[in-house]
Order: sequence, then C-alpha cells, then structure tokens
Amino acid sequence: MTSDIDGDEQRSEPVDWESVPPDPDLEDDLGYELGDMDVIETNNGSGQILLLPPDEESIRDQSFIVSQESLLVNLIDNC
Repeated sequence: MTSDIDGDEQRSEPVDWESVPPDPDLEDDLGYELGDMDVIETNNGSGQILLLPPDEESIRDQSFIVSQESLLVNLIDNC
C-alpha cells in the first residue's frame, strides 16, 4: 500500500473528522493505492516475516511496519 502524500508533505485542506466514515475506503478516503509486497519469512523459527516492496528503490526508512503475526490481516479478503 502506498500513499499519494510524501512523508514530509501534509494535506493542505483541513479534515472534518466528524464526517470521516468509521471504516474509511483506503483509496477514496485516505489516498492509498494497494501495492505489491514481497513476504520474507525469517529463518529463526519465530514465525516473524518481513514485508518489503518488490523493488529496492521503494525501500525507505519509513517503509517498515513491526507487528505480531496474529495482528496481520489480508486486506483483500477482509475489507
């Protein structure tokens, strides 16, 4: 998933949080587009995985999410 807004850029218009749906649409409401990610399993037996963009150019310091496996949800199947 990628955002149309760069890390240093902010939205110019104020947000009326009362009008934002409780379950916003990722693309229409939040400006995200689903992107491909490579799933890499760690080899230490912990069940941990790394989610990385398929091309090295997309990897930045702010591109990483640290989470427990039990918290992962397939967005395609569950949204």
